Amino acid sequence: EAYGISDDEQVEARDIARAIRKAKDDDRIKGMVLDLSKLYIPSSSASKLHEIAAEIDNFRSAGKKVVAVGDYYGQEQYLLAAHADEVLLHDYGNVVLYGYGSYGAYLKSFFEKLKVTTHVFRVGTFKSAVEPFLRDDMSPEAKQANLAFLTVLWDEYARSAEKARGLSDGAIKNYANDLPRLLAAAGGDFAKAAKDYGLVDELIGRSAQRARLVAEFGEDKDGESYKNVGFRHYLAAIGEDADGSDPNVAVI
Repeated sequence: EAYGISDDEQVEARDIARAIRKAKDDDRIKGMVLDLSKLYIPSSSASKLHEIAAEIDNFRSAGKKVVAVGDYYGQEQYLLAAHADEVLLHDYGNVVLYGYGSYGAYLKSFFEKLKVTTHVFRVGTFKSAVEPFLRDDMSPEAKQANLAFLTVLWDEYARSAEKARGLSDGAIKNYANDLPRLLAAAGGDFAKAAKDYGLVDELIGRSAQRARLVAEFGEDKDGESYKNVGFRHYLAAIGEDADGSDPNVAVI
């Protein structure tokens, strides 16, 4: 705030889904561009990615083209980009996939140095919420519990991306685990490694990406970009609840 920089507002997954769902049957909408550069979804909300990816697939089923563009694709961005008809990546960009993990700060030794005493009461084995006060590392039980749900998330991520891109089973996990070798084979070029592996379709810079979108969707009235409407403006224009009626129940 001191530097005049404001964070983007939080976006509800249901709003994005509603916009895509409405645009699918809107004759004015010829296609969709996924510009995912500012997308951030924490691992705890990973299921929302699959909800949006399903809406992208439904949109494509209407015969409307979906193009993903970006300077790079992080793990969250790539899952949605994979569901596009065409994935364009900057030729100096990268695709980084690393799976899901759980990390914590453990304070036992720190508290001892400060002569801070903690009083914790807990019952049972799988009670890891207070471990940061009692340990300097993760307990085997906490590791087991975290692996249980994180593995499910990673398996579902891999299945979704592989199916969307037509990749073989295990391809996504292999890319994440074997990236050093793949990168060496591509001469140290992250973008080329992603294209060679089939994660993206073409390596082109921003101006070329813009030209591609102009050719696909037409030029805007200012002649500076492709003809488009942002999803926020589109939501404001359609101005209705998810089912097309005014809401009578609010859930907070």
